[in-house]
Amino acid sequence: MPRHDEKRCLVRSLRASACRPSPIQELVLDAILLPKDRAIDAWRDLQRRCDIDSLDPASLQVMPLLYWSLAHQGIDDPLMAKLKGTYRMAWSRNQWLASRALPALRMLNEGGIPTVLLKGAALNLLYGEQHGIRLIGDVDVLVPEADALRAATVLGGLGWTPKDERIRVTTEFISVSKGLNLTEAGGGELDLHWHLFPEDYVASHEEPVWRHAVRLPMGGVPTLAPSPTELLLHVCVHGWAWCPAPPFRWVVDAMTILRASAAAIDWDRLVEEARRRGLVLRLEAALTYLRERFGADVPDRVLYALRTAPLTRWDHLEYRLRTRPVRTPIGGLILHALRFSRLRGEQGLRSGLAGFLEYFRRQWGLERARQVPVRMAGKLAYRFARYLRRRVAPSG
Repeated sequence: MPRHDEKRCLVRSLRASACRPSPIQELVLDAILLPKDRAIDAWRDLQRRCDIDSLDPASLQVMPLLYWSLAHQGIDDPLMAKLKGTYRMAWSRNQWLASRALPALRMLNEGGIPTVLLKGAALNLLYGEQHGIRLIGDVDVLVPEADALRAATVLGGLGWTPKDERIRVTTEFISVSKGLNLTEAGGGELDLHWHLFPEDYVASHEEPVWRHAVRLPMGGVPTLAPSPTELLLHVCVHGWAWCPAPPFRWVVDAMTILRASAAAIDWDRLVEEARRRGLVLRLEAALTYLRERFGADVPDRVLYALRTAPLTRWDHLEYRLRTRPVRTPIGGLILHALRFSRLRGEQGLRSGLAGFLEYFRRQWGLERARQVPVRMAGKLAYRFARYLRRRVAPSG
């Protein structure tokens, strides 16, 4: 095998181990996704190998999906009553979150601001026979970047405020950010987005999302959902990233899209979107995992196109930083630099150090770019002090 091919195989092997669910989590997925007999075997194996009550938080998130699958397989088990309780709780939670978000969607619609539902909210309405099938923690809503400031103002008038009280929502902040996490006094949570991905803040890259979106009324309020192509891209890339407690429910989300909407997926556009946004490695890793582990119907030509796409050292570095449990100030700075490199020429940002400082000035709401090094030094000192405290803290 040529050295180049050996390197590609090694890279793919590393990708497969970076973000994939644990063996126990894969048993949970097997019980949800596999055909009847194999799903029942996975369920029995899961019960033998662990106590359902001791599962990790990510596994508990998919218990409503597990109940739905087992119930439709006709499983008769004493634990089904407990699983049914998680389903009912999820159904109630989802209904409540939707009821809190509906007035916000209605006001945005009446103000002429189009909206696209994302993630669990869209998946439940598109593919869930009932809202309880997919537990959601908040309602994710995409608006055009040009309308983001007006949308934040409209929602602010309804009592929705940023979780991070330090954020000042301005046109400058919007130009170098992905969105806002909002809460309201009643406990509702709504994530307002103007970009799909935290790596890519280029406004023109969102155009296909809007052009191919499908109509999806929610509670009588006109709104939209991403097409299966953009929805699959979002689910896979969002899921194939490291975090302290990775929610592997993305696997069920992606398999649901692939099984229910395979004919509607524009595979060429999917590959092109991943290339344009610089997300080839994560999409390839996610789709490869889905096909190899769960038999997802992903065409050979799609994986080949992703595997042979031209990549740079920066692409590989960004992939490593996004998919490994390594979070250092330097790593964070590199991710900001890569995001800035996509934005150069957009939003009036110059190239080079001056543009990079301006990028941070806007994000942090500072008056002058020369304040950025001082703020950055303070942040680095705080993180280093926190690291030292953890190292010298008594073990108990």
